[in-house]
Amino acid sequence: MQARLSTDILTRAEQSRFARTSKGRFTLRSKLARKSFVREADAADQSGAEYHAERRILRTPKEEVLCVKENSFSQLLTFQGIDTDPGEILRQLLQNKHLQYVGRSEAETRDDAKQFVTYVLVQCGQRLLFFKRSYLSRAAEFLRGSKCIGFGGHVSAADMDILSRSDHGLSFCARRELSEELRLVLRLLPH
Repeated sequence: MQARLSTDILTRAEQSRFARTSKGRFTLRSKLARKSFVREADAADQSGAEYHAERRILRTPKEEVLCVKENSFSQLLTFQGIDTDPGEILRQLLQNKHLQYVGRSEAETRDDAKQFVTYVLVQCGQRLLFFKRSYLSRAAEFLRGSKCIGFGGHVSAADMDILSRSDHGLSFCARRELSEELRLVLRLLPH
């Protein structure tokens, strides 16, 4: 409710029906002018005047994603579909001279670098696990409500640690993305 009232006050200013009287407290703007409001006001704000809150700024961490330069992948990535034996291609792509970490928002707009994205399929015999995306998700609009057979996401600089230097965090990213999306419960069966 506080967010809705704050947004109304921010966008409509003096035209808003609401006014902030102190941090986290609101009243009807029409009550600000009445003397009875001044008597009812709490000890923190005896003036009855409108309180102007400091504007909040959303500070999201700057995610850096693993990218490969275009001149390094243009000859290698010529197929469509799933490659079940990507070893040689990955070995060539993961050479340090071809890689760079780029801010994700910047990477989304660049054509000269491709982002690494892991994608994990969960299979049991001949069956594949799938899920249906929510219509309320942050996914691209064309993906909302669709059925998906994989779990994955961008490889970030935070995925590379001392145990995943050889693949620049690809395997750690795959495990992290899978664990974020699925809660696997393993039962130990008696022998």
